[in-house]
Amino acid sequence: MMEPIFRDPRLIPIWEKLQTGCRLNPADGVTLFASTDLLALGKMARWVKYEKSGDGVYYALNLKIEPSNICRLHCKICAFSRRPGEAEGYDLSIEEALSRISPGIREVHITGSLHPGRPFSYYLDLVAAIRKAHPSVGIKAYTAVEIDHFRKAFRIPVREILGRLKEAGLDSLPGGGAEVFSERIRRRLFPGKIGHKRWLAIHRTAHRLGIPTNATMLYGHLETYEERLGQFPRTPRCSTVIWKLMKSGSGISWPSGISRMRPGVLSPLYPCPFNPGQPESGLPGEVPRRSMT
Repeated sequence: MMEPIFRDPRLIPIWEKLQTGCRLNPADGVTLFASTDLLALGKMARWVKYEKSGDGVYYALNLKIEPSNICRLHCKICAFSRRPGEAEGYDLSIEEALSRISPGIREVHITGSLHPGRPFSYYLDLVAAIRKAHPSVGIKAYTAVEIDHFRKAFRIPVREILGRLKEAGLDSLPGGGAEVFSERIRRRLFPGKIGHKRWLAIHRTAHRLGIPTNATMLYGHLETYEERLGQFPRTPRCSTVIWKLMKSGSGISWPSGISRMRPGVLSPLYPCPFNPGQPESGLPGEVPRRSMT
């Protein structure tokens, strides 16, 4: 691979660290986020990725199912939730959810609202029905925020909730819910959701039960670079940190195109537990492929 041509000299010592296998620190991460030298950043990321997995790339044929958008919370960043009785609100039956799973799907990803009226049996039965109809499909379902909602609504301990879901067929937990590990952001944008300490406690319980998890970071709102980077050292046992751009319609302006590209470019560079070649969620659904470049 050709050596990067640096227009931002601050990247040169970071490039030297990467070549010698040194782990980058938070100050390096801030520099990477602040740099506008996207071509050099891309070259650096390409080199790191190639060193780990050559030309191999990995992906899952994933189907997202959102059983309902009726929610007891109405967070400032959310364009999804609806109140009971609103015209755009919906509730999927288990049969309707099953009908969406087409041949070839390798993983079903289930997240949704904090529904004020559905019983816990619905969530168990949905997982069990998918497992029965599609025995080989990976089931990644219910964020830590939803698990905590079940705990409070149904007065069932988290460990028991996760154990019953695993018994029904759950393979892993998705990483959403905490959005970004910052109390400042939580208080301003989604004060009704659990904070990162509770989120981490639920994920630790899942790990003790043998349920793998990941961590999803929602970016592109009010967070600083330092707040983004603070997510990584707190999630060492999550299989990977996934970057998720905030949806439009949430009342907060979108970041620029370059700002939206940067997390994807930086993902291979900043410390992350995920190594290509090891499936993201530990499920059989991820399939290796050869890249075209």
